[in-house]
Amino acid sequence: MGGIKAVIFTDTIQWIILLFGLLLIAIPLGYITINKEVSMFQVLPKSFFSFTNISWKTFFNWFITILPIWFVGMTMYQRIYASKDLKSPKKAWYIAGVLEYPFMVFWGVGLGLFARVGAEIGLYEVIGGSISNMYPEMGLPNFLKTILPVGLLGIMMAAYFSAIMSTADSCLIAASGTMTNDLFGFHKDKSLKAFQLITLLIGIASVYLAMSMTNVLKMMLYSYSIMVSGLLIPVLAIFYSK
Repeated sequence: MGGIKAVIFTDTIQWIILLFGLLLIAIPLGYITINKEVSMFQVLPKSFFSFTNISWKTFFNWFITILPIWFVGMTMYQRIYASKDLKSPKKAWYIAGVLEYPFMVFWGVGLGLFARVGAEIGLYEVIGGSISNMYPEMGLPNFLKTILPVGLLGIMMAAYFSAIMSTADSCLIAASGTMTNDLFGFHKDKSLKAFQLITLLIGIASVYLAMSMTNVLKMMLYSYSIMVSGLLIPVLAIFYSK
């Protein structure tokens, strides 16, 4: 409801919480816990540590649905338009790129590997979880719940909610802005109230969608497919045609 400035301020705080939670809590404690029991290289198959452990079909599918999202992601254009000059978004783009890859990618995958080792060695049996009956996307939450004391678990949960919120608020404000200005064309004297109301309605619809779809990765791939198939060609045409 506070507009793009509120989103940018909260995103900064959320990223700090996320980086702090991963780097100083989850990764070190996860590594210590797993290595007390067994070497992860002994438990997991070699294919888990390979960069080529993916079929060409899956790679191609992700290539055409995930890579083009960086050309059409509305949240990035939103920030470019909000920048005070051309240097700011360029600088931000490089900083974000380094934080995303390699750091966030390898930290996230590392935690996933720790969680899988925990399932293999029966680490979650104390909380009633086992590899035979556990939903795959519950692996990491169960791992953190098992290894972290209550206070640190709270910080880690805050870190993960920060990652979700930093994306959610950006998408909400971009979608609301598009509907208010482009789709409905409200006049300036009515646009603020309309924008806030539309933000609220889209937020409610998003929560309903999230509660009815339990597989996060599948939902992301669906949304990426819709955005890329609908927006990639028009955006490239705008850039490269007269």
